[in-house]
Amino acid sequence: MPAYNAEKYISEAIESILNQTFKDFEFIIVDDASTDKTWEIIQEYARKDERIKSLKNDINMKIAKTLNYGIQHASGLYIARMDADDISLPERFELQVNFMNNNPDVVVLGGGMIIIDEDGKPISKRSYYSNDEEIRRHIFLFSPFCHPTIFIRKDAFDNTGGYDPYYESAEDYELYSRLGRLGKFANLKEFIIKYRLTPNSVTAKKI
Repeated sequence: MPAYNAEKYISEAIESILNQTFKDFEFIIVDDASTDKTWEIIQEYARKDERIKSLKNDINMKIAKTLNYGIQHASGLYIARMDADDISLPERFELQVNFMNNNPDVVVLGGGMIIIDEDGKPISKRSYYSNDEEIRRHIFLFSPFCHPTIFIRKDAFDNTGGYDPYYESAEDYELYSRLGRLGKFANLKEFIIKYRLTPNSVTAKKI
């Protein structure tokens, strides 16, 4: 989970991960040189839960480099993406781990999202094509996954070389094009995250 000036929402985001029904994970949070109280909040949680590994950039590196830096410190079989202003639903990890364990040919797994506003009020829902064939058929029309829902096999991520910082604001989309050469895509039909849409979010500003 990368975080930059996220003091308003980060506690809710962190707690949504710590309260997952699947408990066996490491939680890597990278503060991208925030100027507010984001780092202090992260440290408070890290002192309470040993699963949290907190890292901090000396200068603002933007999302692609920050994600690569955090994932370099990951030791798990899978990488789960999360943003500092979103909320993962409690069964997210359990659903994704079970699916990936049962489908070893899948390298990237996403899921549906409930879109919420700044105050956490639901606005709408969005589902994605669930099977590899349908995802590939539409991949050039729109991004096939909600980025903060994705679950990636760590070995596949490492084989691609990670996110390419050149593609700022589309680093996820570009990564999928390389991961798709190593295995299949899939999306869960379940809604697994509350995706917060704010006026300053990348989705709102750089669509």
